[in-house]
Amino acid sequence: MNKQWLSQLADAVETKYGKDARERIFGDIESMVNKHECLSDWFGKFTNSLDELNDKDFLQKMMANFCPCGGDYEKIGKAYRYIYDKSNSLAEFVDAQRQWHLDEYGDADVMELRGNVLYMTKPLGDSTDIGGCGKGCHCWLAKHTDTVVSDIFCHCCTIGHTGRPFQVAFGDDIKMELVESIVCGGNKCVMTILLPEKEKVNIDDLTLCKHGFNIYCEMLAAPTGFEVVRERNYSYITRETLRPTMVIFNVTVKKNHHEFASNLTHLIKSEKVGNHYELVKDDILFEALKNSGFSISQEDSMLIMDIADYGVDLSQDSKINISVVRTLEELKHWTAINRGYFGDLYTDEEWEEIHDQNNVTMYLASSASVPAASMLTITDGSACIELLHTLPDYRKKGLASVMIKRALSDLSAQGVSKVTVQTGAVDLFAKIGFSVVCDKYVARLASP
Repeated sequence: MNKQWLSQLADAVETKYGKDARERIFGDIESMVNKHECLSDWFGKFTNSLDELNDKDFLQKMMANFCPCGGDYEKIGKAYRYIYDKSNSLAEFVDAQRQWHLDEYGDADVMELRGNVLYMTKPLGDSTDIGGCGKGCHCWLAKHTDTVVSDIFCHCCTIGHTGRPFQVAFGDDIKMELVESIVCGGNKCVMTILLPEKEKVNIDDLTLCKHGFNIYCEMLAAPTGFEVVRERNYSYITRETLRPTMVIFNVTVKKNHHEFASNLTHLIKSEKVGNHYELVKDDILFEALKNSGFSISQEDSMLIMDIADYGVDLSQDSKINISVVRTLEELKHWTAINRGYFGDLYTDEEWEEIHDQNNVTMYLASSASVPAASMLTITDGSACIELLHTLPDYRKKGLASVMIKRALSDLSAQGVSKVTVQTGAVDLFAKIGFSVVCDKYVARLASP
């Protein structure tokens, strides 16, 4: 029985919550008896008292930081990194890493690679002399539990013990998550680790693409009666009439992905948010959403272009005219084209409010004096292109490409150096000079 470890946990709780909390949660550690009934009773009171602190983030980190199982994490992590660097694929790395662990220690977790998410499942432990809810648990203390507990305690074994070498190998920010555990009511103990791809995306470009999408969503909330609701790890738009939201954005889920997916499901079913969630690839989050009943499809791509010192020949067919929307008459033409694809997203008055935003510029392309294509740009440090649409009878005539080039020239003259776009028209933008950064996905709850 490791009383020294329990004392370390008690010290951590006392440092944050005081001596009274320590005594209430841990009691007299030295008087604990190494018998099933005593340990089961103590563990139940201990986990319930931790839950009552209502500080999940702190307590999960505490359990992970004070794992008593031991191990040369530095050595193991360096070995993982060496194997990773030598491997030609993630599948090769997982196979070699597991074999190394078997050779070095004689055992290894069951591993399954899904995309770049590694699922690690612990083999079941000894089932003798344990509590009714601890059969198969490896922990000398938790296996005595007779009741199901919250997942706080299990961050010790999973994130703390199994995950620490991965932090040594890939950095403290690597995403890891406890999926299920025996003492939490699961059939097994499973955690996930998001492995870095062998070919990495340029993070700066990805950040700018996400920023472009976020400022587009902020623009959608500009009209009177709309509001951006900012939750802890995502935002969404509400309006006073019609459906309460159109899009969920600015998602920053770094942990507890399954909890986030469960909460999102509840919000959609209660119609507090809409059933349309746009995101870039995140295999851990994808798996959590799928487990909660979401379907995920790749619908667009995110592209970027460096337009510093952008120079382009703006000469064009004399029948094509590109103009910045300045009058209500021009705005009326712009919205008519926009509705041809995007529908009645806004009233004319609401589009007028969007048009009047200082960082929004609307463009209109006409062919032989007939307004036939529209788009807009939004600037906020970098810039993004949105809502590009050409009327069906005027496609393949160069209107869109000329309009985009005019906008890029204007943005470059304003000092903008990077422009992003989310679009399905990848070939059109690639010919102009844009490069694909990543795919964009849409998640929808199958049965809201």
